[in-house]
Amino acid sequence: SVLPGTYGLLTDPVRDGIEVRIGGRRKPVRFRGQSAAAWLPELLENLDTIYEELEWQVLASGSQASSFLNETIPQWDEKPANQRASLLVSFQNERVANLEKDALEAWCQHLLRTPEVKAHWGVEAAYQFLGCLERLKEDPELARMVLQVALMDKNPAMTASAVETAFLFEEPFRSDLLVSALRLLGTGPGAACLKDERLPVRVAAASALAEGGADAVPALLTALELDDVLVVRVALHSLGAIGDSSALQPVLQLATPSSPREVRKEAILALGSFADPIVLGTLLEAAYAEDFGTKLAAISSLRKVPGAEADQLFTEILPHFLATNLESRFDQSLRARGAGIARRTYRGFLEDGKNSIRRRAAILSGRLGEPAAVPVLMDLLPQTPHDTEVLDALAMSTCADFRSTPDPAGVYAVWWRDHVGQDSSLWLVDGLKGRDFD
Repeated sequence: SVLPGTYGLLTDPVRDGIEVRIGGRRKPVRFRGQSAAAWLPELLENLDTIYEELEWQVLASGSQASSFLNETIPQWDEKPANQRASLLVSFQNERVANLEKDALEAWCQHLLRTPEVKAHWGVEAAYQFLGCLERLKEDPELARMVLQVALMDKNPAMTASAVETAFLFEEPFRSDLLVSALRLLGTGPGAACLKDERLPVRVAAASALAEGGADAVPALLTALELDDVLVVRVALHSLGAIGDSSALQPVLQLATPSSPREVRKEAILALGSFADPIVLGTLLEAAYAEDFGTKLAAISSLRKVPGAEADQLFTEILPHFLATNLESRFDQSLRARGAGIARRTYRGFLEDGKNSIRRRAAILSGRLGEPAAVPVLMDLLPQTPHDTEVLDALAMSTCADFRSTPDPAGVYAVWWRDHVGQDSSLWLVDGLKGRDFD
């Protein structure tokens, strides 16, 4: 009932405007000043709400947009709200392939926010989205989203098509898409793809099965028997990620020196995820191996094994790692078990007969605020008065930071003279005084 034209005093500025389009007809309406001030804002808000509720209108792109909307809006209006999901699937037919990237992304996001469409998804819809992937070679994030939409109903019948589509891309994105597709499709297609003649597909399947939980373990155990070292390594990684106890013994068998070095290393890394003390003997053997990679795998795995036995194993192997190139990784793994356990472990070596071990134990425990390290650090300081490692450890373990002074070693010597007989818990009190921690 609103006629086109301009409303209000011509001397007033234009405040709002509406343009209604129906087919080839247009109705531009402009309101100046306070004209229609009473009802126009509410109308505009209602129009915004209607548009936001009809996100599928993003499909109306190109020269046929008007005819598409003229045809589809009545269908939408006639359908009860709880039955409209099927319309979303039918509306997109033959339009998805022509959407610009921004519109395609918006449409994918809308579908992913509307889980009801899964019940009406089918092979035709999946093929339409898979067909969009080739033009998204320069946009990996959007390609992953499109793939997620294509396989939203996890239809195993789409496995072959999804795999072939991934081969339209170069590495490394090809493997990324393969893994994503097989994760979406689930355990059955992943297990089947372990038998594919193409190595990238077998590797992707072994990786994707990591999200299959206990149901994926039988297929992954079968993969351990394959001749391809890379597939075996990835399968071991996936079994570690799952951590199901039924896989523990087969993984243990591959963590021995008789296995190929890379296979053994991956098996050792996986052992920690089972959180079973039975693996400690194997990890101890690996910690003393000559190969650096095997040693690192052992301490990385050991950090995950709970219990006092694992703590004691860190104490046993500590002299083999401190003051070596592997010290940093050892320290990271030990601290991951908790600062208290790390301090206690290092504390046992503050009187070690080997100078290098005693020095490193004092520095590493001092960084963790261990007061028992201070006497050793003070003995070290005169030899290297500007050693940043020693000074950092002293600042943390004494709660007194003199690193910025001209002569930090001299200041610490004076501090130590006044505090050597004091209970170390009082050092913290002194350190907090005058710093707004009253």
